[in-house]
Amino acid sequence: MQVRLTPHILSSIDWTNPLDDPLRKQFIPMMSNLLPDHPKTDLDSLHEQDDSPVPNIVHRYNDRVLFLGSCPSSPKPQRTKLQLTMRP
Repeated sequence: MQVRLTPHILSSIDWTNPLDDPLRKQFIPMMSNLLPDHPKTDLDSLHEQDDSPVPNIVHRYNDRVLFLGSCPSSPKPQRTKLQLTMRP
């Protein structure tokens, strides 16, 4: 994984104790920080799949629809949430 940081961030890290430094933890992760997820962890914590009549649309409320869009030209799809309010 490649990480690019500004000189300001790099100079703000406490290099005398990098393992406990919060900036280093946030911007330069270590493999030892990767712990397995809790067995009860759910990828759909908001239960949007239950309210999704078709892929990429969430219809939880009668007067609202949530479109989960993605950019097809991007190498890694980026999801954008849009909210449209329907009025009579």
